[in-house]
Amino acid sequence: MKMQTFSTKSSHSSFGCGDVVLALPKDCHNIKEYFLTRANGKSFTKNSKGEVASKVAESILNFFPGFEAFKLHPPSSDPEVVLNLNREEVQGDVNKSFVRRVEEFKRMLRSKLTPKRSFRDGEYVTGEAQAALVNIYVEALNTPGTVPSVQSAWETFVHAKCSEAKAIAMQIYQSAMSSKLDGTLPRESDEIRQVQQAAIEECMVRFQAETVGVSALSSEKYLDELTEHMENGLKHWLKENNRLTRQECHKLLRDLKEQHLDPILRQLSGKDGASVTFAEIIGGYSAIEQGFKTHSRGAKNVCAQMFYEFHPEMQKEMEKHMVHLQQLKDFDETLALEREEKARQEQERRRIEEENACLEEERRTEEKEMELLRIKQEEDRRRLEEQFKADVEAQKEQMCNMMAANMDELRKDREAVIQQNQTKKERMEQMYQSMEQRNAQVIEFQKQITALANRPPPPPPKGGCVIL
Repeated sequence: MKMQTFSTKSSHSSFGCGDVVLALPKDCHNIKEYFLTRANGKSFTKNSKGEVASKVAESILNFFPGFEAFKLHPPSSDPEVVLNLNREEVQGDVNKSFVRRVEEFKRMLRSKLTPKRSFRDGEYVTGEAQAALVNIYVEALNTPGTVPSVQSAWETFVHAKCSEAKAIAMQIYQSAMSSKLDGTLPRESDEIRQVQQAAIEECMVRFQAETVGVSALSSEKYLDELTEHMENGLKHWLKENNRLTRQECHKLLRDLKEQHLDPILRQLSGKDGASVTFAEIIGGYSAIEQGFKTHSRGAKNVCAQMFYEFHPEMQKEMEKHMVHLQQLKDFDETLALEREEKARQEQERRRIEEENACLEEERRTEEKEMELLRIKQEEDRRRLEEQFKADVEAQKEQMCNMMAANMDELRKDREAVIQQNQTKKERMEQMYQSMEQRNAQVIEFQKQITALANRPPPPPPKGGCVIL
């Protein structure tokens, strides 16, 4: 294919095609004006060649909002040099003016290059997306009866990309949780939530990086699924932590009872029972309580629940010795009941704290998701604004080019396109409405947490008599 070049001789600009150099008409000030007023075929005689050139020019101005005409000096008068411009040994023979103008052309080109837009406004086609779309198109072309569709191809890419990003983020979450929690349970629930927050932060950052160029509207569904997966993951770890906490607390209470209380009860029912005092029994109970508080570990609400559930078991044990207990001079049933009620209140307090902590964790996770969506929506808004401004400037330039080329019909068609910019403005308004809905959800979470934190504890159960 022959290469068109443009050069300067004295005060005249000229252009060449192959080995022919032609001067620009004297009434054309620059190359762009020549293309608009002459090369479009309007000034040619009405023959077949002139009509073809005119149609080509109309197509260019119709499909491309603007263009730049750039002149280049011939690289060399030596055909061998021209044919081997990329070879190192001929660089010294290349026209310096040609090299300088090529560098100027590169700078001009970089200033005008913009990312390729996708089917949806506000989304751009990355190199990865372009490669995926090519594969999708080729597969469609090779499938009998299938017609390639730009919209369906882009939606296929977005689905695949977001699904892959979600899978990568899930794997990061699972690895982060397992590396910190495997083999360390039982432990306090708040420590598990701290690990959860760090894992969420890490996988959210990765999801954002993997979905660059995909709008918030397209990625929101997959982000919701990722958030749900992480919430379920936290529930799994908390459930496993509760199970191991119950097991360890049960064994600890058994060992403490056997160490501090069983010897006293055996003495009470033996021949030396008269020497036992109720204060000793209460002391054994206090030793169990203190030992449990010192050595129990795991979820605090479960520990408190296990200690409270220990009282009915103790009651059954003490009922076997009721006759002996009632004979003790310092027997105080009220004191025993107070200790049981204290354990019940502690269990209820821990339960409410755990409920509040769960709600707070859901709120924080929701805020993380909302923050990521807000960032993506802000990027979408910025891209739409840039696209809107670029479209307006391109349309203005196209209108000027059409007027210069005297193409009234094309100018009228382009005026109709300008009306489509209203759609972009409506899209930005929808983004802001979505953010307002998310903010309302967070406020509702906060109200629930406040209501739970301020509710009074339930009254003690009526009826029955508990000894310890």
